[in-house]
Amino acid sequence: ADGGGGDDDDLLPGLALVGLCAFWICFWLLVLWVLPARSRCAPSPSDEEADVKKQDAANKASGLAHGDVVGFYLRKLRRMQIYCAVASIAGLALVTQCLFEPEPVLPLLAGYGPVHQVFFTMAIGHWTVNIWEDWCTRSLLGQGLSSDAGGGMVLFPLNLMCQPHQIMLVMYFLHHSMTVFAYSYSLATQNLGGVMVQGLIFEVPVVFMLRREMAVAAEVPPLWLRSPSSVNVHWLLTYTAFVLGRGPATCLWIFSLTPGYGTDHLNELLSLEAKTVYHLLAVFFTCLNLRIIGLFMCWHEQDVNNARASEAKATSEGSSPRGATTLGSTADTDVAKSSIPESDLVETGSAAGLGKE
Repeated sequence: ADGGGGDDDDLLPGLALVGLCAFWICFWLLVLWVLPARSRCAPSPSDEEADVKKQDAANKASGLAHGDVVGFYLRKLRRMQIYCAVASIAGLALVTQCLFEPEPVLPLLAGYGPVHQVFFTMAIGHWTVNIWEDWCTRSLLGQGLSSDAGGGMVLFPLNLMCQPHQIMLVMYFLHHSMTVFAYSYSLATQNLGGVMVQGLIFEVPVVFMLRREMAVAAEVPPLWLRSPSSVNVHWLLTYTAFVLGRGPATCLWIFSLTPGYGTDHLNELLSLEAKTVYHLLAVFFTCLNLRIIGLFMCWHEQDVNNARASEAKATSEGSSPRGATTLGSTADTDVAKSSIPESDLVETGSAAGLGKE
């Protein structure tokens, strides 16, 4: 089942796919370069001088000056917004096309065509660049989390030996590397094309995650981030997008495991090797999504607490929340401070994607 609007004769050859991957890498780097670099992030104080010195060394090692990390970080977020929007639209369009097929399960599992090749190479280029971006901005990946976030279970067991931003760097690297492998395998074998379309739809909730991350990073947070009710609405939309964007892939996997119709179609469409890769990817990303839900709950609680503290401070000063200080520097919040220097610190909330994922 093609599911992508093309025959085998229309498929791009392997050399063309390599060239297309290189094109997308260059394209995303160009987008990153032309996006605005002006930093609107608010600096937050750091109480640990030793940590500041360590972070200065880390920034120098990444090739970015002390004040450039935050600007680069914001450009990364803006570039990710572009990718997530394009990937989400493309994924939804391809899935919708599959639903009108006589046997929709077939293209949802194994649909493959030239359109898939273009967007899969786009994804490889994005995630390859994102690995480098995360390394350059690794000091900002703690995202306001503390080692005991969620009762110590969200980052367990790595929180026993690593700081939050180090844990997030490892998690991002694993996610990005596995994603690049998955799209590369699909392109090389022409298998799991329909499954990998689900990876494009995975970016639907990331659109909301990046909205929150850009808002938290702003020097003057938008009004919605300073209102507990608006924060709850945002997170309700995020949870809904997460279920709609990532739930279908899990449902498809469970359906493919059901005796009879599901397993018969899986055996008919996929070789033993392809089935092994499929189940490996399904287990990995299902476990990752469960971890992301825990992170969501921590960030949700953090945002609500910050909004309440902002309102309380504005009330005590006799002003509206519009004039409240930035969330990252609110004294009444119980969010742990990460060990980032004053000019670089922002509290962020993207998963990954996870992601962000």
